[in-house]
Amino acid sequence: MVRINRSKTDGATVVDHPPSQWAKYEDKDEFEGASEAPAPQLHAEDHESLRNMVRELVVQSVIPFMERCINTWNDQIASSRRSLTGRFFGASRKYFSSSAKSSGNYNSTTLTYSALSPEAQLRKLADFAFMLRDYKFAFSTYELLKRDFQTDKAWGYLAGAQEMCAVSYLLSPDGLSLSVKSRTDIIESMLELATYSYISRSGMPTYALRCILMCAELMCTTRSPTAASEGSARWILKALNEKLVGSLGSAILLERVSNCYSCHSVISHANYADSASKAAANGNQTTVGTKNARDRKAAFWMLLAAREWAGSGEERLPEVSDCIAVSQETYGEMAWAQTDSALLGKLKNVVESKRGGAEEPSEKQEESGADRLAAALPITDTRETATETSSRDDKDITATLVNTEVDAKPALPDHSETLTTAAAELKLDGAESSSN
Repeated sequence: MVRINRSKTDGATVVDHPPSQWAKYEDKDEFEGASEAPAPQLHAEDHESLRNMVRELVVQSVIPFMERCINTWNDQIASSRRSLTGRFFGASRKYFSSSAKSSGNYNSTTLTYSALSPEAQLRKLADFAFMLRDYKFAFSTYELLKRDFQTDKAWGYLAGAQEMCAVSYLLSPDGLSLSVKSRTDIIESMLELATYSYISRSGMPTYALRCILMCAELMCTTRSPTAASEGSARWILKALNEKLVGSLGSAILLERVSNCYSCHSVISHANYADSASKAAANGNQTTVGTKNARDRKAAFWMLLAAREWAGSGEERLPEVSDCIAVSQETYGEMAWAQTDSALLGKLKNVVESKRGGAEEPSEKQEESGADRLAAALPITDTRETATETSSRDDKDITATLVNTEVDAKPALPDHSETLTTAAAELKLDGAESSSN
């Protein structure tokens, strides 16, 4: 029994009730705008009793119930599937079942499993283990489910299992120190199959975007500088090439690519600091490196994000200014980058002209803001070129993989044309300015 709404006397201790974290963006603006209104308050004893009730509910009821379910499902279903007999039965069902009709519990009409089917219970087992932070056990259970989903041709379920396999591995202790071999053989192969099943087989591009962004962010939390920079940036560019977002989403993702390359120095310095402290404890001396080899890449992609923001209209000029300020930290000492013919100089001129035009409006300006910005930036969108190339590659990949097994791994589209074209543009601007 919880007693709340105690009377607030003058000497009673009250606690300010914070705004809901689940409120919509518009509601949060209303909360911030209504600063003069008194904040909702709750009696201190009511606040403490609610905290105790939630703690007891979770610790004494919810978690023990989930643990009992995990033990029951593991003993009744998962253990038999992992045994030699279960593996032999699964292999025989895969190779000797009829191709016209699936022998599993998958309903091809509704594209679902029944709630009491072994596959659905195994999926709940893996999800409960994941919620209780037993990531290794969850990873092994998702791996066990993939074979059943592949045999039943449940592509949506297979893509979800691949996605959760990658997430579980990245959250596990093995994913904290992610090596290049593990990232290539485990994470990227799972992400390739998951995104291919989401986009081509299931027609769910939103789920593919969720899978890519979540795994890219988790790669940035590892201790591997390469995984945090090249690995995560590669998959964010995959989302751009697949056209999973619009123009504003493209600008945000380009900024995130720049941030991924910036993470390289942070993780490298942290690793060097750990190694230096261990060496000092052993009486040895090490030199901690401070040079970051990804500053130019981070500034380059931030400039591309600024160009994308600039093409969205005058209301996005603050975002353009922020991106220019970040790129200026790297390109500030380079004279060729400050010229009017370079991309940085063009963007700075656009921002200054628009700010000056806002202070002194002219009656002759009748074009829209997007048209004026597009006229001021006569630069071809290199991402469109890469997208056209990737679309042709994807058609070939799709035609090749239509009648193949799920184990076939579709190759990702080549992103080299994006970087090569834009880099050649910057080098050409630098060469012209140096010759002048």
